[in-house]
Amino acid sequence: MKNNAQDWTRRLKEKYPIVSDAEWALLDKITKVKVIKKGESFLRYGRIARYAAFVISGQFAFTIIDDEGNEKIIRFGFADDFLANCESYFKTAPSAVSITALEDAVIRRINIKQLQPLPDEFNALMDAFLDSL
Repeated sequence: MKNNAQDWTRRLKEKYPIVSDAEWALLDKITKVKVIKKGESFLRYGRIARYAAFVISGQFAFTIIDDEGNEKIIRFGFADDFLANCESYFKTAPSAVSITALEDAVIRRINIKQLQPLPDEFNALMDAFLDSL
């Protein structure tokens, strides 16, 4: 996979049309390509979320543990989706959700801290991704 904005943002621009070309260019600079193998976790139960990601390829399951100790799928993440657990990040609380790859996947990962100091002109970026969760 080439590491340029044109390749990985093409479909995402259709899904998130409110995000400007300047914002996509910024994301291209601050995200990193990561390969996650089937069964590996993007976020584990009990960990504080520090990263978010765009799914370039692959599928993910968001799961919780119910009161009886059973794992339940509450949501799926597919190509072009945004993966995050904002509640865990903003509250600096252990995640009640696990996000696990259902197949080999490629993501563009970002440290959420890098999104916080963005200037006001990048508000559309944050709004678009938070609305998608």
